[in-house]
Amino acid sequence: MRKTKQILFILLLAIGDISYSAQDSSYVRVGYPTIVDSIKITGNDITEPFVILEELTFSIGDTVDQNILDYNKERLYSLRIFTFVDLLFNENNGKNIVNIIVKESWYIYPWIFAHLYHSDFKYATYGFYLRWKNFRGRNESLRITVAFGYDPYYKIDYVNPYLIKDESIYFTLHSTYVHFQNKSKKLKSLYGEDVNYKIFNNSVSLGKRFDKYNYLSTVTGFSYIELEDSTMSGATASGDRIDCYPFVTIGYIYDSRDLAQYPQNGIYAQAAISHSGFGINSINYNSFQVDVRNYWNFYDDFVARARTTIRHTFGQSIPYYAFSYLGYDEIVRGHCKDVREGNNYLLGTIEISYPLLDEWNFSVNLPLIPERITSTRIGLNIYLFADTGLTFMNNQNIKFKNLYSGWGIGINILFLPYSGIKFEYAFNEHRDGELIIGTNYSF
Repeated sequence: MRKTKQILFILLLAIGDISYSAQDSSYVRVGYPTIVDSIKITGNDITEPFVILEELTFSIGDTVDQNILDYNKERLYSLRIFTFVDLLFNENNGKNIVNIIVKESWYIYPWIFAHLYHSDFKYATYGFYLRWKNFRGRNESLRITVAFGYDPYYKIDYVNPYLIKDESIYFTLHSTYVHFQNKSKKLKSLYGEDVNYKIFNNSVSLGKRFDKYNYLSTVTGFSYIELEDSTMSGATASGDRIDCYPFVTIGYIYDSRDLAQYPQNGIYAQAAISHSGFGINSINYNSFQVDVRNYWNFYDDFVARARTTIRHTFGQSIPYYAFSYLGYDEIVRGHCKDVREGNNYLLGTIEISYPLLDEWNFSVNLPLIPERITSTRIGLNIYLFADTGLTFMNNQNIKFKNLYSGWGIGINILFLPYSGIKFEYAFNEHRDGELIIGTNYSF
């Protein structure tokens, strides 16, 4: 496997520039634990230094080795604002200096996308967004999205990780309008036809980052959900054609991952509880979700990943649009077209991956086009996976015999800091196969 990777790397050298080879030869890798006397950052033309320093798990006076520097390198890539990052060491006048070398990406750009439910173009939502990242150099982000197809929508998102920098307070703003097609087979079977909704949703979030890994946030918002057809029992929470209500969500995140886009080690754990309605218009229901993911390197460059996620809805008159679904945003691969629903779902996934290409810092020199636009870090991974899941109602007991499962093989290509694409082939229990193409990763 290593020889294959070396051959592939040599072939790629003939195509693109490898940024690392251009670095000053006085920079070296840390061969033994070293006390940090100084930290130097270069290449951050726009980015404020504190944005970088906030992500580091070490500071001046701490002892580091190469593993620690490599881990922090991936954390800086996770900011999604750099096309190249490296942490190297040199000694100057008896001082041990950690040099953080970055190359910034192009921060204002349009992007096209397509999301396929069931890997079927019949259920494709597609469109484009205009994104402005890292404006003011504080990793703030503004994105305007327009989508067409199966679930057309318009959306505005604003994220400010440092609303109050000294208190580590962050802020997000979200506004969306979507023409939403019913996802419930039960609702369709009850009335013999499908139903559609118009949904207008606005929310703001305030959160606090307690340290490098722990986050707590509160989301408050307002939803307007209009049933386009006549009133149907269960189609809305109020029983009327329109649901109009506030909601509040409290969430906690623990995140020690290295590269958030495709981690090699660390833990991600999220828990959130949301209340909708507060009795207004007889709307009063809740949802609770837990998502735990673990990543570890267990042999050579092989990485194991495990994920368990649970969603539970409870309360008064839970509408079908708030049910827990497998077959849309969450799937059991091998059953990607198999939609299952209930008040609750349980989903488990395991994966073993191997990097065919760890890191290729690629850039193309084109006339009149800035290098920031044509530069990216490319990664290539092959992996085996297995999924299992089930859905059930609140008045039902969990029966593990109802679990349905799938397994398969996949390959993904990462284009950091932008996005990526995956190609998977999965089998179900009956050995029926399906091809899955997408940009969202299970981990």
